Amino acid sequence: GDLCLRGARVSLWNRSPGAIAAFAGAPIKLTGALSTEVRPAMLTTDIAEAVRHAELIIVCVPAFAHEEVARAAAPHLSPDQVVVLLPGRTFGALTFLHSTGLPGDHAPAIAEAQTTPFACRRRDANRCEVFSVKKNIAVASLRRDRRTQISDALQRAKLDTYTFVDNTLVTSMNSIGPLMHCPTMLLNVSLVDANADWARKLRAPTKFYSEFITPRI
Repeated sequence: GDLCLRGARVSLWNRSPGAIAAFAGAPIKLTGALSTEVRPAMLTTDIAEAVRHAELIIVCVPAFAHEEVARAAAPHLSPDQVVVLLPGRTFGALTFLHSTGLPGDHAPAIAEAQTTPFACRRRDANRCEVFSVKKNIAVASLRRDRRTQISDALQRAKLDTYTFVDNTLVTSMNSIGPLMHCPTMLLNVSLVDANADWARKLRAPTKFYSEFITPRI
């Protein structure tokens, strides 16, 4: 939705037909810090169709899915493309490259961001509530010699909130996921264990840090 707002031609891919079907007859709705209704140029479950002509490929999936996406996309990737993992979590860019099976000179330029650009939660099938927009996100290129290519692609997409750091050790070792989410899950284990209550709580309006990371936790 944010990319559409910035004037990019967006192809939205998901492996699940149900997820894509949610946008077939309705726009993407953003509420809160961003407010808009937009429609991507393409909706597809065919990853080849989504990435074949894309200059910038943004991978927004949990870290455990990086390998699967890389393997599925690999036959359709080329060196003149840019892949940004948003976020890379810990050594995501390295994992993505190895999972493609492509030698370095035949692979796209790969980068990882330290965190996601928004604090947000999906409220309905096609609506996302944006609590805040992060202003300075560290991003690193897996290869230093591809940094200009990645920077140029981000600039053309009008994504100006990314600051390059020296290398992916910086983004990987400073990923806040293991620090924030694992202890929070463990210390809310009764809610996690009572899955229905946990899911219901997350669907309601919540503020993660103030409600799940209480003063005692």
